[in-house]
Amino acid sequence: MIKNKLYVLFFLLLVSFPSNAQTAQIDKEAPNFKLWFVDGTTLLKKELLGKTVVLKFWFTSCQACLVDFAELNALVATYKDNPNVLFLAPALDDKETLQRFLTHWDFKFKVATAAYDTAQIFNPKGVYPTYIIIDKNGFVRYIDSAQKKSNISALAKKLSKLVSQK
Repeated sequence: MIKNKLYVLFFLLLVSFPSNAQTAQIDKEAPNFKLWFVDGTTLLKKELLGKTVVLKFWFTSCQACLVDFAELNALVATYKDNPNVLFLAPALDDKETLQRFLTHWDFKFKVATAAYDTAQIFNPKGVYPTYIIIDKNGFVRYIDSAQKKSNISALAKKLSKLVSQK
C-alpha cells in the first residue's frame, strides 16, 4: 500500500515539473520524434518531409478516443490514393494490447505502440484524444485536444486546405 502511494507521488512530482523538452505549437516546426508501429516498422519525423501527417494520440481504454473511428476511417478513405497524406495513431498501449484491440476494432490509421515520449511532446497536458496535423514542410498546423468531444469536421477541413496547397 505504501509502495503504491510512493509510486503515485513520484508520478505526480514527475509530471508537475516543467520539462526542458520541446513541445508542439501551432505554426512552429514539429519537434523531433520516433514512432514504433504494431507492424514492427519505425518512423522518424525527418522521414515525413513532403507529406501531410494527421496524428491521433489515444489509448484503448479511453472511451472518448474510440467514438470517432468511423469518421476517421472515412477521412482515411478520402485520401487513400494520395501517398503524401499519412494517418498515424500513436497509442499509449503496448504492442500486445493493441494487436488484441485491433482484431475487434476497425481502425485505418497506422497505429504506433507505447508512444509515451511522443505523446509527452505533442500532448503534454495528457488530454485524450488529441489530434495534430503536421504540414509537408514539417510545421504543426492544427492541434485539437478534444476533451471528450471530437471535432473531426474541423480536422477534415484543415487537412483539405493543407493538402490543396502547392
